Amino acid sequence: MPSDLRPNSTDASAAGGGLLRLRRPWGCVRRRPKTAAALPVLFVFLLLNTLAFVHAYSMTHFVSGVSKTPRPEQLSRMGRSACC
Repeated sequence: MPSDLRPNSTDASAAGGGLLRLRRPWGCVRRRPKTAAALPVLFVFLLLNTLAFVHAYSMTHFVSGVSKTPRPEQLSRMGRSACC
């Protein structure tokens, strides 16, 4: 390829940025630290609310036609320790 047909970095930046500009991977954290700290807190808040909603829904909407859980005295040690 002839050298006059290859764009160099000064030509590409002057022509509107034809090349991919590399950014710092954590630059948004440095520019907006409050937003960067609030996003994980918001994610955890939404996750916990979703779990609480699913739990409340399952406790208030009963399913018919399913066998009952055996009494605790009839369960094995593993059956008593299982959460589900």
